[in-house]
Formats: sequence, C-alpha cells, structure tokens
Amino acid sequence: MTMKPMMHTYLDHNASTPVWEEALNAMREALGVDANPSSPHAPGRRARAIIDTAREQTGGLLRVSPLAVVFTSGGAEANGLALAQAVPLGAKRLLVSAGEHPCVLQHAAAHSLPTRIVQLDKNGCMDLDDLDAALCESDDIAFLACMAANNETGAIQPIEQAAERMHGAGGFIHCDAVQTIGRIPFYPADYNLDFCALSAHKMGGPAGVGALACLRETLEMPPPFQGVILGGGQERGWRSGTENIAGIAGLGAAASLAPARFETFNKLGQLRGKLEDELVSSGNVTIFSKGANRMPNTSCFAMNDTTQAAKAESSIIALDLMGIAVSSGSACSSGKLAPSHVLTAMGVGSHLAQNALRISLGWQTTRADIERFLESWQELASRIKTKENQKTLEPCLH
Repeated sequence: MTMKPMMHTYLDHNASTPVWEEALNAMREALGVDANPSSPHAPGRRARAIIDTAREQTGGLLRVSPLAVVFTSGGAEANGLALAQAVPLGAKRLLVSAGEHPCVLQHAAAHSLPTRIVQLDKNGCMDLDDLDAALCESDDIAFLACMAANNETGAIQPIEQAAERMHGAGGFIHCDAVQTIGRIPFYPADYNLDFCALSAHKMGGPAGVGALACLRETLEMPPPFQGVILGGGQERGWRSGTENIAGIAGLGAAASLAPARFETFNKLGQLRGKLEDELVSSGNVTIFSKGANRMPNTSCFAMNDTTQAAKAESSIIALDLMGIAVSSGSACSSGKLAPSHVLTAMGVGSHLAQNALRISLGWQTTRADIERFLESWQELASRIKTKENQKTLEPCLH
C-alpha cells in the first residue's frame, strides 16, 4: 500500500516560495518555443521576444530601464557579478556588512581586493558609525555590499544612508535585495544604488533564475564593466551563455504580478504579530531584531534553554515530524550546525544563537497555519521542559 506524504504547514518562504500559476503558464508557453534566442531566424526571434518581454516586466517592477536588467542564474550569481565590477570601477577595497548572505561574504573573501567587515548593531542593522569609521580609514575608493533586508532576521538595512555616505566618499554600493524585491515596493533608484540583485524564487517565480540591475553607466559595455561568464556575448556581454528562456519568462511573469500583491504581503505583519505575541507570552523565548524595522513576514527567535533538545537542529526535526516546515537561523556546513554569523555579529551568545529558528510567511500563509505552528511549538516546548526537569532530578535520585 502506498502511503500519502504528509501535508506540511510551510513556513519557510525566505528559502523559497511557491511558484505562481501565472508564472508556470508563462514557463510552459516558453518551453514550446524550440529555438536559440541568439539565432536570427523567425523561431529565434520568437525566443528573443520572450526574453525582451521579461526584461521589460522586470525593469517595470524595479522602475529602471529594461537595458539595466541582466539575467543571471539567481541571486548568488547576481551578487558575484556585482562584486566583480569593483576593480573595473576603480575601487581599491571592499566593505561588506557583517550580516550579508554567505554568497556575498564568500565572493568577498575570494576577491582580489582587501575586505573590511562593517559591524552590525544589536538589532541586526549595519552600524553606520562603523561604516563612517571604515571610510575614514583610507582615501582609497571603496565598494560596499549591503543587503536590503536580512534573510534570517528580516531587519531592514539603512541602505539609503549607506549610499549617501559611499557616494559622498566617491565610492559605490551594491544591494542584495533578494528578500525585498517582488514582496514590497523597492525601487533601486530611490536609494541611489549602483547595483541591485534579485531572485525569482523569492517572489513567486521559479528557482534558478535572477537578475542584476546595473544602475550606473549601465549601458556602457565592457570596458570598463566585467562579465564573469564569458564566451557568447549574451546579456550584452555581462553574462554569456544561452539564456534560460522558460525561467526568465517565469521571472517576468512574477515581476508583472508583484505590485498587485504588495498589500497582501504587507498584511503578513499581522500574522507575524500574533505569532510573536504568543511566543513571548510563553515567557521562555527571545525574538531577534525586535527593535528594528523588519520585513513583515519574518521572525527569528530562540528558546531560552541550554538543553540539546532546544537546539535548532533538534527543533527543526521535531517540528518536521509534526508536519511543520521551518528553518534555522544557523548556517549548515558539512553537516555541522554552527551559530548564525548574523546573530553572532549582533552579539548574541552562542548557546542562544544555536537555538535560533526562522519563521518566514508567504502570500499563501493563513491564520490557521500560525495556529498549527503554535500548537506544535507548545508541544515541543513542553517536551523540552519535561526533559530538562528530568535531567535536574537525576542527581537527586541516586
């Protein structure tokens, strides 16, 4: 007898959110075009038209010229492509916020330029005083990477103030806006950004496709700008390789749908508020970045407990077995769960950081989903408390 898989309550939308039906339809239509978009014949022109339409849709979402949009394989590649422009632009050093996504931190670590980490404050926002200090350390031109909103805590970063400081010092700023674009109104030109990355699968499009918006002298192709994937000259030399037509079509469709769904996403803050109120009422939970302006869908918290059962790895497995899908505020590397670099940079102790869970809501999340999570959480907390009490009593029983 075949068993049906458990239907999970999905609360991990910052990792990936379901694809909109309209985006799936656009992808199906694109898959029916059997041609290379670089070919000059009629089938090739039909393929090119799909990409051109998606570029217009994506540019429309960002309120930038379609020519400023470079399609990539996702947010990680877009971030790497942006950082690759530091040297051609004349930068002599990189500045990187301590809370950046690992793809940015690792690209910076592998970069030819020296890197200075800019610290976070206790709420998980980039410390502008430390940015000022970093800029004063040298007259060399600097290139800053600072995300729009943190993927773990949801803390919205001070990118407008950062851009003002960078340009005042003759430098540049790139923003990883993967967690904001397509979810809330976010227009790179309003923040005076130089580069901005997005990813389709955070906004109702498919995984494996993203884009970099290039807002400086965007239409002047290399030199001075530098592609990372070379060979075919696609994406005007920024990113060679035959385009992922279906993925790009899905991204474009999701981009065109996004503005009509901003209000729905913003209302997720009410569900997040109910979640956190219930967690706090338990009296044994710390919520991170509570004092910051946050994305309305994101909550990062930890149980104030030192037992092994309270650690994120154990909690995620236990909740999964109860049909609840959440993720951790930690980065998993080679099977070893380490404290989140974001929480560590905020000054959170390692024991508490190792307990951190992330709940991230999506357009489909309902009040019933929150209630199911809270019921499961209460059951989990009760189990942990029982184990802790048993452990406390053990010495008295001998």
